[in-house]
Amino acid sequence: MSFGPQDLHLSPRRPIGRGEPLLENEPRTIPELLLLSDEIHKRPDMLRYKAGGEWRAISSEEVVRRSENIALGLYSLGIVKGERAAILAANSPNWTLADAGCQFAGVIDVPIYTTLAPASICYVLNDSGARLLFVDVVEQLERLKEILHECTTVETVVLFEGTASLDGVNVITLAELEESGEALHASNKSLIEELCATVRPEDVATLIYTSGTTGEPKGVMLSHCNLVSNAVSYTHLRAHETAL
Repeated sequence: MSFGPQDLHLSPRRPIGRGEPLLENEPRTIPELLLLSDEIHKRPDMLRYKAGGEWRAISSEEVVRRSENIALGLYSLGIVKGERAAILAANSPNWTLADAGCQFAGVIDVPIYTTLAPASICYVLNDSGARLLFVDVVEQLERLKEILHECTTVETVVLFEGTASLDGVNVITLAELEESGEALHASNKSLIEELCATVRPEDVATLIYTSGTTGEPKGVMLSHCNLVSNAVSYTHLRAHETAL
């Protein structure tokens, strides 16, 4: 995802860092940022990854579509704006899509380091109140089997790859989550726009937990405005660099 100076209407007279919009059509939330990016940069390879020894690509249009389906899938599970969903996974396109899906739904995502001990993972899940947990592989889920019953807020686990079952926890695949979202979209085409419209710049987008070196980890709240302003400010500065 990248913005070019030629694609956005920049005003060099607007000061940086005072809270007012830098651009005439400035996105203020992460869903707006992704939608605008797809609108002005129809890329066939917004995301690239290697699988089976070959490079593969996911287009900007597909990123938006799948993110929207994940958002609607979360909604179909009763997970709504302001609630939390954790992501315990290595860096991958699915991580990005899960994150973006949460943002389209107004759900606060909670990234968790894959190397944390199970007890520490459980602490973050309980402290954040995460109702859903994205996990990349079955092996990662196996690490949590002994303590997941202590993670009292988690109701659903979504696996990126593979299948599994757990007593007392609903386990589904990412594909199944997307399918339920796609079905919901077919029956209510305006719902995703309604969900996105409720997301405000000041809403918390993500809770990033500290390492806990001076006590228990604490969740750092980052808003949509916090994150989007970085991308917009960078675009503004690059435009001036290009003009020099």
